Amino acid sequence: MYLVSQTLEAFGSLDVLFNNAGSFAAIGAVWEVDPDAWWNDVTVNLRGTMLCCRAALPHMLKRNSGIMINMRGGDQIPGGTGYSCSKVGVTRFTELLARELKREGSAVLAFTMGPGFVRTEMTELQLQTPEGQKWLPSSRAAVEQGRDRAPEDCARAVVRLIRAACPELSGGSFGPDTDFDAAVRGARQKR
Repeated sequence: MYLVSQTLEAFGSLDVLFNNAGSFAAIGAVWEVDPDAWWNDVTVNLRGTMLCCRAALPHMLKRNSGIMINMRGGDQIPGGTGYSCSKVGVTRFTELLARELKREGSAVLAFTMGPGFVRTEMTELQLQTPEGQKWLPSSRAAVEQGRDRAPEDCARAVVRLIRAACPELSGGSFGPDTDFDAAVRGARQKR
């Protein structure tokens, strides 16, 4: 994959892969949405994550080092089945990838991170379109009630996750409010 080869050429190694691409274009009931838009949401969110991981893994496996962080999202969103199903898939994909890596004795780690509701170009569709207003009123409520998150909240959490990353947490799913010190302690106590 071009992205990985360019990263390796520029920096010599790839230490962290952060899969943050997302699509939520198919808004509406299953019987209303364009099947191609629905499938595109699944393709971007799930297949895109797998392809990026697959491209980065040979380098990380060779070095026996690396961290993969895959963004997940809401998994129970009526009116957003393509997005929701794909993000459930990303979570399960990451859990199983972590198990595969562990089974092979690899030190490469995999995690999911959920940002909460962040205002982006993607979520503006939920706020501005008739379909979004009908099917996703919680998006408007999140903004009106000040429950939307700044992108920087998730970015800071990703940095904390990278610092706390350890085999005991691999396969786990985290968010901007995660107390990573407590998560590490809890995971080590379960051993």
